Amino acid sequence: MSRDRRGAGSADRGQSAMIGIVLLVGMVAVTSAALFLVAGDVLTSTEAQTEEERVEQVFVELSQKMGSAWTDNDVSHSMDLDAGERGAVARAETGWINVSSEGFDEPINETVGTIEWEGDGGSTIAYEAGAVFSETGNETRVVSVPPMYYDATTETLTLPVTTVSGDSELDSGDISFNHDGTTVYADSNVVEDADIRITIKSEYYRGWERFFTREAGDTIVRDIDHENRTVSIRVGYLDIDDAFDSGVTLSEPAGEQGNVDFGEEEVRNDRMPELDDVIEAMLEEMKNGEYSDDVEEVDSIDGNETYTNGTYLADEVLLEDTTDVTFDLEDGNATLMVDGDVELAHPQSSLSVENATGTNHSLKIYVTGNLSSSGDMGGTSATYTEVYGTSETAVAFDGGSFTGTIYAPSDDWTGTNPLGGKGKCSDEQVCLLSNPDLTGSVVASSAHFQGGWGSIDFTHDEDLADEPVELYPDEYDLPPQLTYLNVAHHEIDVKNS
Repeated sequence: MSRDRRGAGSADRGQSAMIGIVLLVGMVAVTSAALFLVAGDVLTSTEAQTEEERVEQVFVELSQKMGSAWTDNDVSHSMDLDAGERGAVARAETGWINVSSEGFDEPINETVGTIEWEGDGGSTIAYEAGAVFSETGNETRVVSVPPMYYDATTETLTLPVTTVSGDSELDSGDISFNHDGTTVYADSNVVEDADIRITIKSEYYRGWERFFTREAGDTIVRDIDHENRTVSIRVGYLDIDDAFDSGVTLSEPAGEQGNVDFGEEEVRNDRMPELDDVIEAMLEEMKNGEYSDDVEEVDSIDGNETYTNGTYLADEVLLEDTTDVTFDLEDGNATLMVDGDVELAHPQSSLSVENATGTNHSLKIYVTGNLSSSGDMGGTSATYTEVYGTSETAVAFDGGSFTGTIYAPSDDWTGTNPLGGKGKCSDEQVCLLSNPDLTGSVVASSAHFQGGWGSIDFTHDEDLADEPVELYPDEYDLPPQLTYLNVAHHEIDVKNS
């Protein structure tokens, strides 16, 4: 009996072991299948990404060939379009480009075409008007930039517009490019004292906005219309009458660190004309005795002093102690030309105006060097103190306060800010550290605002909106702003060979 029981127990154990092995094998099989599925998904995703990267490079070559087709139009151009089994699709008139200006007799309107490839993952790679974009959902990346550019130094806008025509479907394999014609807008090749606006309507408008913001030179993005899929940019200068309509006007994005409060006024991204030629002419005539008003030469301004209305020429303003320099404007305007730097080095130093309330009198300071201050500058209103610098003037505030306007735009700022060693603004034209209080308006190329433990308070003085902008005396003129345009429309026929 007991032997039978032992035999039965051995059989049960053997059966249990067999079941355990079967279950283990089953678990291994299920796990292997799951791993296979995950690995398959990863492999599919990797393959899709690899294919997209490959097609991107194919479209970059496509863009280059399209450019060659209209620059070297005496011969036919071709390439191997390796776009997978689906190939690509060429679509004519998918968008348009409009170029307008008050300097034109009529605007320029041209359509653009697109060549597209769609991946399995929902991404799209597209060629349009010289650019190559990669788009997934609402994210558009610039793969290759178009040959469009604006250079403020040479005041030249280059804008070739390419229209795609030909086959609606492009199979993988040899395709050819033929130049069907070019329209050159020679009647609109020079615009004087007027800005130029470019509006692009495209399914890839986000890519165009990114391109013009980061890589198209000195262009300013003015408007993005998501509903209509358009982006508008402007080249050229803002009208001088609008100089102080905003608290801060910069031609480059501003840098910030810490607590920075601009109030209700945001930083405006725009460009204004430089004053170098006017300041140089004024200084030369003051030194030669040819200036329209009597000029009092005061050499260095470095001690307690009160000046009245009139015109003054100084080599520098250097306030290194608890020094107060005052301009009494009760009887009229004052002009101070400084052929050097203006520096308020002491926190308790000041350069102020008085008795201007209720008048339209102001102090205009023209400076060929830098403006730096740790003290207090200005009066009770920003309309009473105006500081004008050249394109090489650096502006630095290390604490203190300023009430007035600063106008020192630069098309190509390459200088070093004197406060660069104290903060992150060695390369910015305007540097604000240690929580200064500013009321008024600033026009420059670039700026960095560092709030520190407290905050930078910047208030746009609303009185400026009602005041006429008079940057310099009437007998001087800025050189005309000339914008040279190279605008052409190229028609390219694309088809399978």
